[in-house]
Amino acid sequence: MTVNAKGEILYIHGRTGRYLELVQGEIDVNVARIAREGLRLELSAGLRKAAAGGETVRYEGLPVRMNGDNRPVNLTIRPLDSSSAGPGLLLIIFEDAPAPVETPPPAAAGRDTEAVDPLIALLENELKTKEEHLQSAVEELNTANEELNSTNEELQSTNEELETSKEELQSLNEELTTVNTELREKIDDLTRVNNDMNNLLSGTGIATIFVDLKLAIMRFTPSAAEVVNLIAADIGRPVAHIASNLAGYNRLVEDIQKTLDDLIPREVEVRTRKGRWFNMRIQPYRTRENVIEGAVVTFADITERKLAGARTIFQAGLVSDIHEAFVGTDEALRVTLWNKGAEDMFGWTAAEAIGRETGPLFQARFDGSDREETLRFLKEAGHFESTVRFKRKDGRDFRADVRAAVLKGPKGENAGLLAAIRECGDPPDKEGS
Repeated sequence: MTVNAKGEILYIHGRTGRYLELVQGEIDVNVARIAREGLRLELSAGLRKAAAGGETVRYEGLPVRMNGDNRPVNLTIRPLDSSSAGPGLLLIIFEDAPAPVETPPPAAAGRDTEAVDPLIALLENELKTKEEHLQSAVEELNTANEELNSTNEELQSTNEELETSKEELQSLNEELTTVNTELREKIDDLTRVNNDMNNLLSGTGIATIFVDLKLAIMRFTPSAAEVVNLIAADIGRPVAHIASNLAGYNRLVEDIQKTLDDLIPREVEVRTRKGRWFNMRIQPYRTRENVIEGAVVTFADITERKLAGARTIFQAGLVSDIHEAFVGTDEALRVTLWNKGAEDMFGWTAAEAIGRETGPLFQARFDGSDREETLRFLKEAGHFESTVRFKRKDGRDFRADVRAAVLKGPKGENAGLLAAIRECGDPPDKEGS
C-alpha cells in the first residue's frame, strides 16, 4: 500500500481487508483511522517516524483483532525513493506473523524463574510500545500547539489588518462625507449662478443663442423664439434644421461657421417677417481657460432706432405735410414703415403692407423715366424726386409726387428707402387746353 506523508491512501496492492476496516459514514482514506484494532497506534506513530526520519520502521507480532480473535501481524513502513515515486511517499507492508510456539511448562524446580522471564520480556515490549505511542502523542500535541500558535498569530495579524482596514474605511468615509458636502455646496452655487444667468439673459431682452462647435444648439433665451422658431426640444439640434423668422437673410449657418473658423466677430442688421429690426452679432464662445467651445449669437432689437431715423429725416424737411403718405423700406424694398396717410392713399392697412415688396404692392410706373434708371440714380445720388403712377388696392390708378431718400446703416451701408408721397391730379390734356 502506498500513502503520502499524511497517511492518505494513494494505491493498494493485495488483499488488505484483513488489516483495514471501513467504518460507517463518510469514506475516510486515512490509513491510520481505518486500521483494525491493534494497528492504529503503531501505524500513526510509524508514519510520523518514517516521514520525519526517512528510515524504515518495523513492528513485529502486533496483536490485530480479526473475527473476535487476536492474530499476530508484522508491520513495515518504508519511505519510497523520491526520484522514482515522488516526494513524501511511504510504502506500508502488512505481513501475517507465525503464531508463537507454545513451550511445555518447565520443571517444577526452575518453573518460577523460567516462567517470569518471558512475561517480563512481553511487558517490556508493551512498555516500549506505549512509550513510543506516548512520544508520538507528545510530538503530535507539540505540532498541534505550534500550528495553533501559528493560527493564533495569523488571526492576530488578521485582526490587526481588519482594525487597520476599519480605520482606513472610517477615514475614507469621513473624506467622502466632506467631498459630498463640498459637492453639494458647489451644486448649490452653480444652481444660483445658473439662475442668475438665466434671469440676467431674460431681463436684458436680448435674444441669445448658444451653439457648440458642431453648430448644435446648447441653450437659448426665451426672446430668441421671436427671431428663430425654437422650443425646449430643439436643444441639441443643428441650427441648420431650425426654421428662421428672418426675412431676406439666409446666411446664419454660414456666418456662424466663418466666425468659428477665423474667430472674428460679425454684425449684421436683420429683419423679421413681422417687420422688427435686430442687430445680430456673432462671436466665439470662450471658456475661462480661453478655449473656444462654440459661438454666441445675439439679436438686439433696433426697431425703434430705425423708426427714429425715419422720423429724423421727416423732421429735417423731406416732407412738409403730415397728411402725406410716409413709406419706409429695407434694402430689399420690403415695406417697414406705413403711416395713416399711406393707408388712406393706397387702401392697404399697415398690417397688410408691412413686410411686402413694394413692386407688387404699388404696381408703380415712373412718368418720363425708366424705373431701373430712376433706381440707379437713387442709389448713386441718395435721393430723387419724381411723379409716379400708382395703383390702389381696388385697382384704380392715380398719380403722385414722390420724394425719396436712401437710409444709411451705422457703417454707411444701404439700409433701405424712406419716401414721402403726395397725390396729384392728372396733367391737363394738351389738345383741350
